[in-house]
Amino acid sequence: MAFTLRNRLPTAGPLVGAEGLRAALDSRGALLVVPHFGPYVLVPGLLAAHGFAPRIVGQKLPFPWADRLVLGGYRRRGWLLESEAGPAALARRVGLALDARTLILASVDQAPAGHDNRARVPFLAGSIHVATGIFQLARARGAPVFAIALDARSDPLAGVVVPLDTTSVLDTARHAALVLAGQVARDPAGWNWSLPQLDAPLG
Repeated sequence: MAFTLRNRLPTAGPLVGAEGLRAALDSRGALLVVPHFGPYVLVPGLLAAHGFAPRIVGQKLPFPWADRLVLGGYRRRGWLLESEAGPAALARRVGLALDARTLILASVDQAPAGHDNRARVPFLAGSIHVATGIFQLARARGAPVFAIALDARSDPLAGVVVPLDTTSVLDTARHAALVLAGQVARDPAGWNWSLPQLDAPLG
């Protein structure tokens, strides 16, 4: 997918549903998911503008330049939740953070063939396989799961926090994909940009 560049980054605007997210954090941790493409890079800055201190799930990237670009801003703010000991150690850290009433921000990726934890879910006119490990972890900890829907072209940037169905891991994955598909269907071109602006929102 090709991407296009904006002349400047949008300012932080309204975040509908923020109070529901705060209420959930009063009693337990919460998981907030965002698709791993398009303007997902603006989500941490939007959350911070509304008083949230998210911990972002990530792992060190193999190329130093990419690691600095993608994760450097998160590290500087103390937002990155990572482990060099592998996925199992990272999952334990995420679980402990959820127990400590932390807002966990994680991106939802397509899962390749042979992936241990994946589910096939409807997406637009077809379907995709999404990784479900993060949903399983939230379910095991009794943590509510939300998705964030962005108006990719608005300035100020507007977001809506949507509570997801947690009846089962598959239901959560389907609902997350539905929220994402709705955003893409409304504005396909608005989801056509990403990495060149990655660090800027974290300033």
